[in-house]
Amino acid sequence: MPMVIDPGTVLPALIGAAATVIGALLLWLSKRSDKATQTLDLALKNLGERVAEQDAKITRLTERLDASEKDRRQQAVQIRDLQDRERDREELLADYRAHTLAWELFTETGSVPPPPVYSWRIRADLEQTKKEAGS
Repeated sequence: MPMVIDPGTVLPALIGAAATVIGALLLWLSKRSDKATQTLDLALKNLGERVAEQDAKITRLTERLDASEKDRRQQAVQIRDLQDRERDREELLADYRAHTLAWELFTETGSVPPPPVYSWRIRADLEQTKKEAGS
């Protein structure tokens, strides 16, 4: 006699087996999702640390750049001051030469008065020289 399978017995067993497989699948997916979440959290943490390091590096580089720019501006001022002083000396020397030449021409050729006069630069230089000599 053939064995007859009772649907009342098979159906609950089949539902139980399916529930066990679905539960195991959900548990596996949950663990896999937790692992992915942990990996993502670790990656985000590492990325956050790297961003913080880059921010600190950018801050240090910005400070160095600001200091370099300040030094460059100070050097530019010093260079302009030196150039101004050199130009003043050249102009003073040119005045001395012009006065000396005019004086020489005046004395050698027997020109009539008035004799050549000092320029304002020569007068200022002579006053400064007298002050320094008197100190």
